[in-house]
Amino acid sequence: MNNTKIKEIIKFSFYKNIQNKWFVIFNILTLISVVIMLNWNSIFSIFKTNDKNTSFEIAMLDNSDLIYSDFKNYISGDERYKLTRIYENTYTAQNIPDKFVIIEITPDEKEGFKTSIISKEGINIDIYNPIYDTLFNLRNNLFAQKYNIDNENLEILQSELSVDRVMLSVNAEDSNIKEMIKLFSSALTYIITIFIFSKMSNEIASEKQSKSIEYILTTVSAKEYLFAKIFASIAVLLIQGLFLFAYYFIAVVIMNIINISSTDLTLNSALFTNVLSKDIVYYISALVIYN
Repeated sequence: MNNTKIKEIIKFSFYKNIQNKWFVIFNILTLISVVIMLNWNSIFSIFKTNDKNTSFEIAMLDNSDLIYSDFKNYISGDERYKLTRIYENTYTAQNIPDKFVIIEITPDEKEGFKTSIISKEGINIDIYNPIYDTLFNLRNNLFAQKYNIDNENLEILQSELSVDRVMLSVNAEDSNIKEMIKLFSSALTYIITIFIFSKMSNEIASEKQSKSIEYILTTVSAKEYLFAKIFASIAVLLIQGLFLFAYYFIAVVIMNIINISSTDLTLNSALFTNVLSKDIVYYISALVIYN
């Protein structure tokens, strides 16, 4: 085995790959994507428009007079909403205003009432959520009155089920992150496999047609040459894995820097420790080594 020649082939292929403009572009886009994904909520809160001073008109159609008065009392303190009452819905896609929503309330024996929220297009989530929460609370109040449920029991029915996750062999605190890694690992493995084999096959096919490679192939065997190309590809993949680790850490650091301005430093230190826990590092390391 011509070790010197094989090392030269590995070195040449490795530097050729990492100095490729597409490799550089891919890593720049990957860094930006990881930072955005981990800091999406913070970035969104910075750039989203402030709708608190924007008037949003609500027209309620409640001919059975089930919740209109209570709904009016619920939102009376929110300056964003201007509530009016209508007795007939005559609005169409052509004449309905932009910042306008119609709430139709119809009696229902089983649920208390059914509701339809009609608008021209989509409603900003900051506008829609308070409306939905108000309707949800009013529906629950009707149930409480109908079945004589006191406020304490009503709050229990509205609260989420408390589940204490206990995993005897692993740490359950970051189980959601682990499940996310498992979810994307299959797709990532498939994509990397296709990428590596297609890249190797195209590169070997093109190089066999060039005259410069013919000299190399005369001094090393086909198996040695294939081994060198595979080893170079694995080295590039390991380097890419280290880059992904670095991008992840950078994104987490940015996330904590953003959160420090609005929360306690101790809380952010705990968050930083949880996101970069030992188990998570093991999960990602195993994925990189497996690939």
